[in-house]
Amino acid sequence: MWLLESDEFQEWLNKASPRLWLSGIPGAGKTVLASAVIDSAINQCCNDSDKGVAYFYCDYKDDQSQKLHNILGSLAAQLATQNDQSLQTLEKHYNMFHSPGKLSVNSVKPSLVQIIQEMSVYFTEVFIIVDALDECGQNVATVVESLASLNTRNKYNIKTLFLSRDEYAISSCLQSGFVHIPIAARSHDLKLYVASQIETRMNSGRLRIKSPALKDEIMEKLVNGSGGM
Repeated sequence: MWLLESDEFQEWLNKASPRLWLSGIPGAGKTVLASAVIDSAINQCCNDSDKGVAYFYCDYKDDQSQKLHNILGSLAAQLATQNDQSLQTLEKHYNMFHSPGKLSVNSVKPSLVQIIQEMSVYFTEVFIIVDALDECGQNVATVVESLASLNTRNKYNIKTLFLSRDEYAISSCLQSGFVHIPIAARSHDLKLYVASQIETRMNSGRLRIKSPALKDEIMEKLVNGSGGM
């Protein structure tokens, strides 16, 4: 796949480039690309247990997926399952927030951003991927600003990759400090990727298709529905 082979992505995955933003028009194949990126990050972490990965898909049809605390909470929970010390950090903050008498009325809770940053120190690297930022509705500015702050000035060992439409509320926040890759139409590449994913799922038993015609129809709808990459 073109993205996975690009210099920008390889720099993000393997070197010291911590912030990447992919943008494209509706139907440009962003979510398919997000899945490919997530697979690559997971494979990277499988080869090194000291690395962590967390991801999230925003969805305009699901109000809960558009809320910042749900996005950050999911990312934190995923990291907690990958490292015991990271889990203890999350549990410590959870207990502080939920146990009677442990916080005064005037105590200020650290944000989930800060908690994720604390959790990240127990990994050599943390990959965070969030798809469809533009589908966060009225929350988009807050979501983007908070996610972008996860690794401001590369103070933490967190690598972030975001996908969205190129909208002002997003670009105004991400254009500085993020490597930007516009997504162009590459339908042939998409067809190859979709075909390989269908085969993988069929071989693992997660997808059962007896009819070759149905398999071709599914692939055609996925490719045409994405509008290429």
